[in-house]
Amino acid sequence: MPNQPSIQPEPPWVKVPDVEASWAGWRQGAGEDWLCEVWLPFWHSLDEKGRRDYLEKYPVPDDDWQLQLDYFWKP
Repeated sequence: MPNQPSIQPEPPWVKVPDVEASWAGWRQGAGEDWLCEVWLPFWHSLDEKGRRDYLEKYPVPDDDWQLQLDYFWKP
């Protein structure tokens, strides 16, 4: 069983709650830097159980964020 990271960054919907999943900043600028250098590497390092546990702690707030996770940010 892979080790789960001890440091768990907050997901984007918690870190910046007023920003939508479709925000262009996730694909350019400071949002992209944080997403690509911090959160996505963490998310992709989790195994299936780790992702479930993480999403229990930080539930996905809506269908748009779920789409991001399932389609665009799938590990």
